[in-house]
Amino acid sequence: MPQVIDAAGTIARYADSVLSLSLPKLAGSTRASHRHPLKSAYVGSFTMKTIQKICAALVCALASQACLADDVPLPAVQQQGAISFITGGIGSDEAAAFRAAAAQYNLRLTLAAVSGEFFASVRVSLRDAQGNSVVEAVSDGPYLFFNVPPGKYQVTADNQGQVEMRNAVVHAKGATELYFRWKTAPEQ
Repeated sequence: MPQVIDAAGTIARYADSVLSLSLPKLAGSTRASHRHPLKSAYVGSFTMKTIQKICAALVCALASQACLADDVPLPAVQQQGAISFITGGIGSDEAAAFRAAAAQYNLRLTLAAVSGEFFASVRVSLRDAQGNSVVEAVSDGPYLFFNVPPGKYQVTADNQGQVEMRNAVVHAKGATELYFRWKTAPEQ
């Protein structure tokens, strides 16, 4: 008798059942009972339609996790001259929202310790190829994403006296990512 997914059943229970199905040995056997189970009408007590429904439900569950970032609003876009930017990324939901919005920005900074701890309150300055200051900002989290005109930039990040500098080339298409990593966490 084929098993049907009822409303009280859980995806995890059925996924475990599907994943634990043992496949019969095919080598050296021509008997019909040894045919591949996915080519038969039934796999264990599951019909192919049930397995397809389970797979579709799992895909939807995973996709909904990616969509959760849409529920968390990004911080307000800030503007300095012709350059717009956002900063933040504190907490897993906001960090996911930043990662989802990353494609909208062409210069992206990540501010962290070598150990992986993220930083906020890092002073960041952006200078163009002529040495003109184009942005002065303080990060509200580990991410600082800019929309800048294509060109060469010098980016300086000051994490409580620990200063790091990077040169960036931003092209008309694509994005440039810079990672600032400090060996030690700043003292609180």
